[in-house]
Amino acid sequence: MKSRLEELRIVFSLDVYERAKQVLGDRTFGVLSPTEPLDILGVFHAIKDVLAQIGIRPNFQTYEGTPVSEKRVKARLPRYGIPYLRVDGLALQAGNIPGWKQSFLMVDEKSPGTASSWDQWVAPFLGCPNFVQAWVADTEYNYWQNAEDTMLYTSAGRDMSGLKLKSNGQHYPSERVIVDTSENPGRWEFRQGYIEAIGSPIWIGENLWRAIGENRENELRALDWLHLTEPQKGVLRVEYDFQFIDEATAAKQNALREAIYGPGK
Repeated sequence: MKSRLEELRIVFSLDVYERAKQVLGDRTFGVLSPTEPLDILGVFHAIKDVLAQIGIRPNFQTYEGTPVSEKRVKARLPRYGIPYLRVDGLALQAGNIPGWKQSFLMVDEKSPGTASSWDQWVAPFLGCPNFVQAWVADTEYNYWQNAEDTMLYTSAGRDMSGLKLKSNGQHYPSERVIVDTSENPGRWEFRQGYIEAIGSPIWIGENLWRAIGENRENELRALDWLHLTEPQKGVLRVEYDFQFIDEATAAKQNALREAIYGPGK
């Protein structure tokens, strides 16, 4: 059993892309393939299937721990997505983010090893036409690599010496000093149609290469410490033999980020 908590993020595209060219007379048109908002009900049923596979009964609770019926959850799905739900050592959430042209599914462990196999969680979604990417990250490391609010450090009694600080860029009275995470090796950042993030394993769909603007599989294969497989046509699975849990592996984290997203990202 693993002693550390892990979390899974799956991203789906809400973008419109050109599938093919069509010639009509003397004019050439791009045939567009719009992707649909995430089928929240379908995701919910897939989650229930995975829970059954790993032996967890779907006894859902709210964030506060109040039991909530499956009927009530389903009633809220079309409008609100999957709210923050707890179920036997896991937390679940899903929804659409139109401003960034993406949808998401999050599965967070609240007890080490509860998720069992992350491949089981990802498998139902790899064949979705709007699948972009998925990755597993260490929960604590991911949290502090992306924590900007100085109050989080203060309340946790965490040393801030050596951290870079910057303005949040807003005008008075909303301006305040925050932690600059822009160079942290474990940071993740929203991009149009995808999230720039790293972890292990990582699943990369063709929609990620489309959003980035190039297929960078060769750059990944150049890193001999990575293990690459293709669990499904058009999907690349990337894994390595260690976890990113601190900045001792910063050089490898930066190398992996550059290999996927390109230099200067």
